[in-house]
Amino acid sequence: MMEKTFFDYLSEPANLVFEREWDRDKVLFYETIFTLGNGYLGIRGVLDENPTFSHPGTYFIGVYDGVGTHVPEIVNAPNPINFNIFYGGEKVSVENMDVISHRRILDIKKGILYRKTEFLSSFKKRIILSSLRFLSMKNPHLLVVVLEIQLPDSSGIIHIDSSIDTNAYNLGMLTEGKKIHYHILDFEKKDKINILLTKTLEREFVLAYGHTKKVVKGKGHYFTAKRQISIKLKRKEVLRIYNYFWLERFSSEFVNKTTYIKRSVFNRLKKEIHKNLDKLFDESFKIWQKKWEIADIKIRGDRDIERGLRFNIYHLINSAPRKEIDASIPARGVSGEGYRGHIFWDTEIFIFPFFVYLFPDIAKNLLLYRVKRLEKAKEIAKRNAYEGAMFPWESAFTGDETTPAWSRDFDGRIIRILTHKQEHHVTADIGYALILYFRMTQDFDFMLKYGLELLFEIARFWNSRLEYNRKRKFYEIKRVMGPDEFHPDVNNNAYTNFLAKYILKEAVKIYKFFSFKF
Repeated sequence: MMEKTFFDYLSEPANLVFEREWDRDKVLFYETIFTLGNGYLGIRGVLDENPTFSHPGTYFIGVYDGVGTHVPEIVNAPNPINFNIFYGGEKVSVENMDVISHRRILDIKKGILYRKTEFLSSFKKRIILSSLRFLSMKNPHLLVVVLEIQLPDSSGIIHIDSSIDTNAYNLGMLTEGKKIHYHILDFEKKDKINILLTKTLEREFVLAYGHTKKVVKGKGHYFTAKRQISIKLKRKEVLRIYNYFWLERFSSEFVNKTTYIKRSVFNRLKKEIHKNLDKLFDESFKIWQKKWEIADIKIRGDRDIERGLRFNIYHLINSAPRKEIDASIPARGVSGEGYRGHIFWDTEIFIFPFFVYLFPDIAKNLLLYRVKRLEKAKEIAKRNAYEGAMFPWESAFTGDETTPAWSRDFDGRIIRILTHKQEHHVTADIGYALILYFRMTQDFDFMLKYGLELLFEIARFWNSRLEYNRKRKFYEIKRVMGPDEFHPDVNNNAYTNFLAKYILKEAVKIYKFFSFKF
């Protein structure tokens, strides 16, 4: 018996974001906003057939590489969304066939991406391709993509070629060109499951993939690991192909333990694939539901504004690293390679308050990302002749400064980057987030183990950064760039001065408080 329709899984319209027609000029736009994420992975909303003008993106949060680049960047890993479907010798794709109708829907309450496209072949036969995909919030390694194919006009043979695309690349910046940050380490086919291991070139993360598919037509079904399958369909008959993917990262310590990795991926994926679709969905939805019970915003009278707020909340939640991951939230979340996936001050000032008020455990994890890189910040301060800890303007895996020296301006000119040399306010922003966390949570244990050292080292930096103006008899901060990023060599930028003063005053208060209490 066929399961319920894809559309039945979706929420009410207020929770849906639509693509209502096919427009090639908006491909990259929709791939970005239709990104799925679960705190472990981010996968751009590329079309199932992966057309050549798309930019598929699969990002393991916290995995960076620097081979062939000016600075380390988040790795665009192999792409699992890569289905080549052929009918009558033609590829079923927006790139090859006429599009009669096209619609995609992102369900921001459930983390589902739905798609339905009706094509017209060169011999005037219609093909309907539908799909439903989600990243599990319960099991962060599990990606499910269900394809549905129907021939409304006549019977025919459908050929499907599906494989994990190991040509996925990072976009080039300036003189870099396209970059592939991994190579294939191992491959094995075992009991109808394909297992692919790749390794990043610099830090040697092992990125492991498992994949199998269940073919369902009428009352029959079977699992297969074959890359190519051919199936005859009657007119209006429905074919469903359930694709189950396992995506897991392993540190460099496991690079010589491929047998262990393959066995682990095989066993864990096999455990999931025998659950029906409703169960897998429900396991994920229940977690989304709990998060929305805390984070939802309801606005009477304007559904579009309500949907817009929920859309932003959705991307905040799906970008937040899970507790076990040593990472923070990049400036563009997990939706692409903008700013190379680096961590900026945006996280502590604009993103952090959302989590500290609603999900304080996630806020703590974001602070721990900085805590674990405190020694690097001390090195940066010392290198620049300051005391305490000076955090980098752009941070990746190690906590080193990862700001590129050059970039392209809005008008196309190549310009020198000075942010890492002068936007020192990032160090105050981190201190601000720490103080906010303590005020909201009263987490004394965190402060005693980590927070006090972090705060006092930040305060020491600002104390050493001040210059005394003997003529006017006050301290000032010279030669900085404010948060607008476009005006270098500013003396006494209001934002920077205010936050530096705030950090120093609060550090004294907190020192006195803990001295008295303990």
